Amino acid sequence: MELPLQLLSGGNLPGFLVQLKDVSFRYSETTPLLFEGVEVSVTSSSRLVLLGENGNGKTTLLKVSRWK
Repeated sequence: MELPLQLLSGGNLPGFLVQLKDVSFRYSETTPLLFEGVEVSVTSSSRLVLLGENGNGKTTLLKVSRWK
């Protein structure tokens, strides 16, 4: 049985929900940078997709954005 998927909007929030500016990350001083100079701004109307192979830093980037 197919069920319809309906996503309802709760409205727009002002400003940025997440904003990263010039973010770089590595696990330790002896490892290479996982990412460097990342700049991302997300509003309530943004749609964001992170694509990449396992181990390329997608989850780490999300964790870094929550540490502020």
